Amino acid sequence: MGTITQWRMKILITGRIIDVEKGIADFAHDETIDDIEDLDRGISLFALNLTNRIKGQHLITTKKDVQGVDKNYAWIDLGEKDNGHLLALAPNDGAAITEPDVKAGVDCKKLPYPYNGPGHNHMCFDIDDSFVWGGNNEVWVVMEYFDSGTAINCQYDSNGRGPIDGAFRGSADGAFPKLRLSNSGKWKFHVWHIKDGRFQNRGNGFDFRFSTHGGGSMWVNRVWVFRYKPQEPFKPDAL
Repeated sequence: MGTITQWRMKILITGRIIDVEKGIADFAHDETIDDIEDLDRGISLFALNLTNRIKGQHLITTKKDVQGVDKNYAWIDLGEKDNGHLLALAPNDGAAITEPDVKAGVDCKKLPYPYNGPGHNHMCFDIDDSFVWGGNNEVWVVMEYFDSGTAINCQYDSNGRGPIDGAFRGSADGAFPKLRLSNSGKWKFHVWHIKDGRFQNRGNGFDFRFSTHGGGSMWVNRVWVFRYKPQEPFKPDAL
């Protein structure tokens, strides 16, 4: 089954067609069902949660959950001051050291190389648990990156084969190929299609990370996590 947004699943009840998307963003703002619009919102949320339960995904139960479903994607815009919704960059610690930078006129975050820390340096991200947590999740992670260097890998907390019980799954485990860079000196988009995401913060407390694995510095501007397949070619202004 596709996502709710993609397929706009509808329910026929008491002779009325109820759109699963209808009213979700406003639902849970009232404690009681007073009219048919409240009933519509309740039915919508019930249908969405039924789908989530079947797919083993997080159930929508709070106002914060509903706000996340309204967009059906999480995002973050990195720079001197990060700005986002349901997605956060890890604070600098251990093997996750980033710094604000301006690359080709774009305010972004840089993963510096070399760096004075253990192993390889990583850019780590935490997805809000209200958006996705546990179960077996298909998501699309879109990264806006500066095309300079050799390669970038994505590793994530999975239900599949990975170094530590599925955590840190990436290209070496057959999840997807590394992103090979062409050194065009331009900002580009890349989509990581994750089919078995667990996202229980088992990657040193985070859900996924990007790294060059010692292959040089990396620059990232924006990151999105979609519960539906985004448009190809990706156009952020169309969201």
